[in-house]
Amino acid sequence: MKPRTQKKYRAPQYPPKLAVLSRPRLLMEHQPPAWARSRELTAAAALILATGLSAAAGQPDKKAPTTAVVAPLFQHGDGRGALGCVVVAPPSFLSEEEALTIIEEELSAVGLSLTEKDVPFKKVMIPARQEKYLGNGQTRTEDVPGSAKPLLADRRDPDRRVAFEFISHSDYFVLGGVKSASTLQDFDFMDVSSAVADKVQAKGPAGFFGVLYDPITTVNWRDFSAAHDSEECKKKYADPDVAAKECAREYEEAREQERARAREQSQQLLRAQVKDFIEWLKAQGAI
Repeated sequence: MKPRTQKKYRAPQYPPKLAVLSRPRLLMEHQPPAWARSRELTAAAALILATGLSAAAGQPDKKAPTTAVVAPLFQHGDGRGALGCVVVAPPSFLSEEEALTIIEEELSAVGLSLTEKDVPFKKVMIPARQEKYLGNGQTRTEDVPGSAKPLLADRRDPDRRVAFEFISHSDYFVLGGVKSASTLQDFDFMDVSSAVADKVQAKGPAGFFGVLYDPITTVNWRDFSAAHDSEECKKKYADPDVAAKECAREYEEAREQERARAREQSQQLLRAQVKDFIEWLKAQGAI
């Protein structure tokens, strides 16, 4: 007889594991007749039942938290960068759309249904912050009066009460990023992520919550330009006009490849954050 793959299975006549776990008295209700005639077996069954009930009673329902349970920050990527005329290694940002696509893809794969978007956390008020120049090179960070708005969590699974917020370049200042008083703008996604997590921990609704952030990879254009010297490139061509055209094309292609490399690295780092978030959710019993 040749072995064949079993593609279909009939439902078992015995109760499956989940049914037994949901009805811990099932064993006592369906003892074999021989057990009932044996005091030792009856006592053993009672002991097993008591142990199971005790263990179940001693563990809270992790899927129904009564307060905000906030995940720690999962650091993959520095999340720091700067923009300005003197910056030679500008940050490469992920767009909000591509980041949310990555996050939803990973979370959906483990069964989360993120049907709610821009969910208001009414008690989690976040003011805009700005840097004020005081003179003599001194600055002070202060809240912008009247700017506080409730956090809008990017996505939430209403049944499992799992929500998250992604800190992106587009909402950096809305979520408390400090707006610079000079032409040089610093970005510190780790600082903003930590502040948002603390506010949700203090006043957020009951449920599981995580903050994810743009890892920020940088492109060092100074080193890149040195490695793609136009004069060296032109030596490959006899005709100056052809050399100028081809070298410009090669340079732009190389720049695009470098941008793509930085973007792909950021995507990988973000996926690593999400995977850590998933492991944390499993440890909490949320999924």
